[in-house]
Amino acid sequence: MKVIQQNAISVDGYIAGPNHDISWTSIESWEDFINLTNETGNLVLGRVTYGLMQSAGELEHFKKIQVVALTTNDQLVEKKDNIIVTNKSPKETLKLLKEKGHKKVLIGGGGRLNASFLEAGLIDEIYLNVHPLVLTQGTPLYTVYKNNKLDLKLLNTKKLSTQVTQFHYKVIK
Repeated sequence: MKVIQQNAISVDGYIAGPNHDISWTSIESWEDFINLTNETGNLVLGRVTYGLMQSAGELEHFKKIQVVALTTNDQLVEKKDNIIVTNKSPKETLKLLKEKGHKKVLIGGGGRLNASFLEAGLIDEIYLNVHPLVLTQGTPLYTVYKNNKLDLKLLNTKKLSTQVTQFHYKVIK
C-alpha cells in the first residue's frame, strides 16, 4: 500500500498559521488536494484538521471518498456515512483502509498526524505545495517528529500557479 502525504506549506515550514489559519492557501493548491483525494479514494486527517474542515463545511467536497479522522479521545470515536473517527494507530488505520480495498492512502494533516505516520515509517511519498510567504508561527509540518532527519528524493516539481510550486518527493527508507 502506498502512503502519500500532501500539504500546503509556507516557505518556513508551516501548514497553518496561528489559530489554524489556512486562508493563505491558493485555490490551485486546494484543487490539487481534491484531485489527489479523488485519485486515492480516501483521506486520513487528524482530529483538529477534521474538526476545522467539518465546521467550515469543507467535508462536503469528500462525500464520495472514505474519510478517516484519528483521535486519542475515545469519546469522539464514531462511524457515519463515509466518515470514520477512530482511535486506531497509523498502522491499524492503514490495515482498515486496505481491508476496504484501497491501494493508496492520502494523509492530509495536521502536524501531529503527519509526524505519527512518519515516525512509524509509513509515508512513501510527500507532496508539498509551497506558498510564497513566511508565517513564523502556527502548525509546523511535523509537530513532534523525534527522528533526526529524513532522506528524500525529489521526483518532480510542478508549478500550480505563478506563485505556488509543488515538490513531489519519495521517502528514502
